[in-house]
Amino acid sequence: MQRKAWIALANEAIGLDAPTIERRIRNLYQADIPDIESLRSKAYNDVLTESGRGSEVEPFSGFLNWLFSAIA
Repeated sequence: MQRKAWIALANEAIGLDAPTIERRIRNLYQADIPDIESLRSKAYNDVLTESGRGSEVEPFSGFLNWLFSAIA
């Protein structure tokens, strides 16, 4: 997450017009997506498992297997 960029926007927002603020917010949201994108398959599998549909779980790639085992 780009915490510093969000703080900078909050500090500058008073002097900016609404379209500029909206554009910068959109840019910050787009920049944050890669940080969570790799968790999408993990979250999907967790929901399937918790709802009793574990047989539908999608296998992870080799990198994601390593990543999730390192985090756990």
